[in-house]
Amino acid sequence: MSSPTSLDSLRRSSEPLCLEELLKEHRLPLIPVYRRIPSRRNIVYTYLACLFPIQVWSYPQTFALFESVVIFFPFVLLSALLPRRWLRDKFVALTTGIVYLSAAWFILAHINDLTVRYWGISQFLPWMGLFLSSQILCCFLIQYSEKLESIILSFVGRVAVLSLVYLLIDLVSLTILVIRNT
Repeated sequence: MSSPTSLDSLRRSSEPLCLEELLKEHRLPLIPVYRRIPSRRNIVYTYLACLFPIQVWSYPQTFALFESVVIFFPFVLLSALLPRRWLRDKFVALTTGIVYLSAAWFILAHINDLTVRYWGISQFLPWMGLFLSSQILCCFLIQYSEKLESIILSFVGRVAVLSLVYLLIDLVSLTILVIRNT
């Protein structure tokens, strides 16, 4: 504990003291804190070390935002053009089913990348037929099964908050890219 006279003299003095003078002349118990304060150069290096991964991460995040928009807008256009009972009444359930089933097919194609790459049109057409058949079956099942629709809607309800956070991160990444590249 410091002496009351040194604290009183500090309170009464009209001259502002810098941290060094305070520590040297009055020997307050701040010496361990003063030794841990980083220099300005170290603060700048730490800031840059933290900022670099954020800037690097903003490129794939912005691409993911662009990819999401490219996938989302065709469904919005389809729901506007097709009759109300086909897509608009069960928009969330149908588009979620279509997107997740397509993602599963694309993962399967990615796993078999070398095989798919060397296929000709005769091998690719059955694959595309199975893909389209599974999409139609998925739409049919969601259209006529209330239980499947409720399961998909409850899943979407649980993922909605995470999706909004992800969308916010995407928008921040887009802002970083716009600022950085202007």
